[in-house]
Amino acid sequence: MLLIGFAIVLFFIFRLDIGKTTEKQICHNSVVMKSRSDGFVGALNCKTNYLCISGGGKCEMINPTSTVKVDSNNREEIMKAIADEMADCWWMFSEYYSPNVEIVFGNLNCAICSIVRFDEKILEKEYIIGYREFLEYLARTNKDESQTYFTYLYNSPNLDEFINRGGVLNTELENSNILDDDEYAILTGRRGRKSAIYPTYLKSSQISFFECKDFVTEA
Repeated sequence: MLLIGFAIVLFFIFRLDIGKTTEKQICHNSVVMKSRSDGFVGALNCKTNYLCISGGGKCEMINPTSTVKVDSNNREEIMKAIADEMADCWWMFSEYYSPNVEIVFGNLNCAICSIVRFDEKILEKEYIIGYREFLEYLARTNKDESQTYFTYLYNSPNLDEFINRGGVLNTELENSNILDDDEYAILTGRRGRKSAIYPTYLKSSQISFFECKDFVTEA
């Protein structure tokens, strides 16, 4: 009976393909435990995901831990792959902003959820996707039946109102594109007990813009 039971468990594990989500689930669980522990749980068990967004080829200069295949001729599929990864980042770390989690006051603690690259089939299209255009995609595209990606990530239904009150878009980012041959990072961060910078999408060279002092993710 034990062998039969074990075989049934294995069957459902393989059917559910749990391996693809294990690291994100482990991270999410460790964040939940940390947020509910009054500070008595150790470091988070979270690793950076190395994502290749592929139109059928390989991503250079990265050893991907996950790959998302898209139609290289479809800009919205490319943006959806980014949006889904951002949503995963927020799902993993949203409870890290619990007042129970002790953060050194004044230091910006960052989690680099993902490093992202695109394959040559996407890059050869020479798309120009502006940062503002991508935010507009998040604002008009449903993540699920109840909300858009933008509402889920930024807890705001209105893009322009959010930008006007000091949201994620500054002059440097507004004039930049999010699709070229550079490496990108999806990250979130928190300073002190209350303030937070929500998941966003940046060139990795711009991580310094957030002045991260400590990192809670492993490379």
